[in-house]
Amino acid sequence: MAVFGHLFKTAGEACYDALELARSFLVSVLQYAVELLKDMVVSIISSLLEALMSVATGSLQLTTSAIAELLEESKIALGGLAAGVHRGRQGWSSKQLKAFGATTWMVSGTS
Repeated sequence: MAVFGHLFKTAGEACYDALELARSFLVSVLQYAVELLKDMVVSIISSLLEALMSVATGSLQLTTSAIAELLEESKIALGGLAAGVHRGRQGWSSKQLKAFGATTWMVSGTS
C-alpha cells in the first residue's frame, strides 16, 4: 500500500515539475515578446521623431533660403532706388543751380 502511495506522490511531483517548467517557459516567452514589442515601439517612435525633425529641418532650410532670396531682391531694389534718388537729387541740384544762375544773370545783366 505504501508503494502505491509513493508511486502517486512521485507522479504528482513529476506533473508539478512539468507544469512549473511549462510556466517558466511561458514566462520567458512573454518576457521576450514584451521586450521585442517595447523595442519595436521605441524604434517606431524614434523613426517618427527623426522624420519630424527632418521635415522641420527641411522647412527651416526652405524658410532661410526664401528669406535670403528676399533680402537679396530687396538689396537690389534698394540699390536701384538709391541710384534713382541720387540721380534725381543731382538733377534737382543742377536745376536749382541753373535757376540760381539765371536769376543772378538776370539781376546782374539788368544793372
